[in-house]
Amino acid sequence: MALRVFVSYATREDQILALRLQTLASTRPGLHVYVPAASTRSASPSAKLDEAELRLCDLVLALITRPMPLTMQREMTFAAQLPRPAIPIVLKGLAVNGLNQPVFMLDPFNPLPAKHEIIEYLQSLNLAKSRRQAGVALVLLAVGLLALAETGRQRRGRQVSVSTARNGLHRLQSEVGQQAAH
Repeated sequence: MALRVFVSYATREDQILALRLQTLASTRPGLHVYVPAASTRSASPSAKLDEAELRLCDLVLALITRPMPLTMQREMTFAAQLPRPAIPIVLKGLAVNGLNQPVFMLDPFNPLPAKHEIIEYLQSLNLAKSRRQAGVALVLLAVGLLALAETGRQRRGRQVSVSTARNGLHRLQSEVGQQAAH
C-alpha cells in the first residue's frame, strides 16, 4: 500500500515547490503526494479545509517558508487531532509557534542536520519499511528543493556565495545517494 502524504504550504511560490515535489514523487511506486489547490490557501477563517485528504493521508509534510497563515495552522491542528504524524520543515530564522510536534529547522546552506533529524523522526514512526523508505525519499527531495529555492531567492535579494550553496547541495546529493542504497 502506498504512503499517502498531504503537503501543506502557504504561498504561491511554495505551491510551485510542492507541485514539483508531487511530480518527482509520482515516479516512485508506493508514494502518493497530495497538494491542495491554491484556492484553499485563503486567509479567511471560513476557508474550507480538505478534510477528506487529511483523513486519508499517512503523513503531513508542511513547507514553512514564511509565517504560517491560518490555513496551514488549521491543517496542522486537524492533522494532530486525527492523529497524523507531521513533518514541519521550517526555514532557519523563522519563528513558528503553536505546533505541538517536532519542528525541523532547515538551513538552506547546510541542509544535512535537518535531513538527519527528519530521517530519525521518520524511523521512530510505526511505518512499514517500504513506507518509511518512501517517506525518506520524499523528505530528501523536499529538503533539497527547499534549500535550492531559498538559496536562489536569497541570491536574487543579495549576493550569496554560489560555492557555499553548491557545496551544500553536493553534500545533500551525496547523502541522497547513500540513503537510496539502503
